[in-house]
Amino acid sequence: MFALSAITNAEAYFTNGALAEDPASPLGDAVRARILAGAKLSAQDYLATIRRREAMKRALGAALEGFDALLTPTTETPAIPLDSVDEDHLPSRFCRFGNLLDLCGLALPSGYTQAGLPLSLQIVCRGYDEATALRIGQAYQGATDWHLRLPPGISG
Repeated sequence: MFALSAITNAEAYFTNGALAEDPASPLGDAVRARILAGAKLSAQDYLATIRRREAMKRALGAALEGFDALLTPTTETPAIPLDSVDEDHLPSRFCRFGNLLDLCGLALPSGYTQAGLPLSLQIVCRGYDEATALRIGQAYQGATDWHLRLPPGISG
């Protein structure tokens, strides 16, 4: 999602550019590259992206009119080993739109794959409407028992 990356990278460079430019600083290569990418974004492109984000917020607000929440998987895949994470394609992609559009969200256990890897449901609500997200989450947990189960092969 270009919009979020542009905003995140520009703001990360503003805040941590000196750290990223220091080759001795203890940053991972992928994190350093994302921060340094923010130096290449012009002020005009940054402000255009902010304006685009505002238009996206209005469009989503209109699309969600009459709905309390949007439910999605939290990640594209079940949990993966840390050393398998592709830093150029982070598994948190479904969470990013909430950050971009100033929404709030809650993630809850929603099952396991046949291999025993955890799955998660994301409840996304309008910005600052955490109370609704929590009420929906509480209702979901009251109707399911995924939050009480341990992964297959693990005993409590």
